[in-house]
Amino acid sequence: MEWQELHANHLATLRAQAEDGLLPAIRILDTEPKLGPDTEFWFNAFKTLETERAVGFGDGPIPFTAILAFARYYGLSEFETDFLITFIRSLDVWVREQQAKNQARKSKTK
Repeated sequence: MEWQELHANHLATLRAQAEDGLLPAIRILDTEPKLGPDTEFWFNAFKTLETERAVGFGDGPIPFTAILAFARYYGLSEFETDFLITFIRSLDVWVREQQAKNQARKSKTK
């Protein structure tokens, strides 16, 4: 996720620069994490479920009911559902902590 946060907004530019042979862009793209099909499913689940957050006085956590609905929709086993809950909750906490840190940094620079 950190790589994504740092480079996602500039990915098209980086790829164009890499095609032109610019070494810094090539080096950055070489560090992009490669996800296998199984891993990609779990991260896509997170991206999908992020849209289920309650919005108001800041983003809330991804609702447990949304995670369960996702698991039912995709026909996940009990083991896979338990993993999904743990994965989504852990990543959700991390993302919200990063957002809070970024917000605090922005507040200090004002």
